[in-house]
Amino acid sequence: MIDFELFDKILKTMRPPPPITTEDYLSNDTVSWLRDNVIPSEMCLLFAPVIGTSLYTIEVPCHLCGRLFDKKMKKVGVSRYLCDDYSEWIPRRQIWVYHIICPECEVSEKKQGAVDPELIAEKKVPVAVRCSLEEVKDREERTQKYCNETLNPEFTWKKDCSYQDRWSEVAYSDVGYNEIAEYIKKLSYSDFLQTPYWKAVANRVRYNASFKCQFCNGNGEVHVHHKTYEHHGREHKYLEDLVCLCKDCHEVFTRERQHVI
Repeated sequence: MIDFELFDKILKTMRPPPPITTEDYLSNDTVSWLRDNVIPSEMCLLFAPVIGTSLYTIEVPCHLCGRLFDKKMKKVGVSRYLCDDYSEWIPRRQIWVYHIICPECEVSEKKQGAVDPELIAEKKVPVAVRCSLEEVKDREERTQKYCNETLNPEFTWKKDCSYQDRWSEVAYSDVGYNEIAEYIKKLSYSDFLQTPYWKAVANRVRYNASFKCQFCNGNGEVHVHHKTYEHHGREHKYLEDLVCLCKDCHEVFTRERQHVI
């Protein structure tokens, strides 16, 4: 038999872990543990507010040589890195960096001329330092194609394209998701709801919920709604921001949310 009194005492003595501060060292093992045990939307809650210009020290692998080295990052940079969504604007070089490389490899890349000076001067993004100009161009073309099709309300998938293939196309394409998020935010919400992107995301949420209402567990017609718009444009990475509801529960959900607001 379960000793509920003992269990209650244990729960009362439990305290949330202290927040991570800039004085803490984030090793590569710590990063792996956080990625495995913390959902992306709660990652930033682990860190204490930063006073002044203090930076976090985090151990990261070089994308080129694989060597671990210490890198200083702001709180937002650490959160993005932990969520596998790292990007950093380098003012002195006027480029966006999507991969972390060590100082030694960065010097080597400069000597090899991997980044065209004219590309830097024109402030064209995205630019991954390690990439050749051909790779950068290919990625930009894939991103543009993604926007023209997946974010086009009038575009339809081929009939032989399975739901799994659609989801893979939406969530795992080798494209610039930062640019895609900005593109989505410029769409009207009514147009966004008609895009293949949203339809694939919504169907994934229904699938995860076994096509049932997540409030009443009903089996009728269900629709997917936002619990928050904090990550609008990145819904494919933050499925926990979405909820599957039947019509009746949606009315209750909307009314309660308006009451809270």
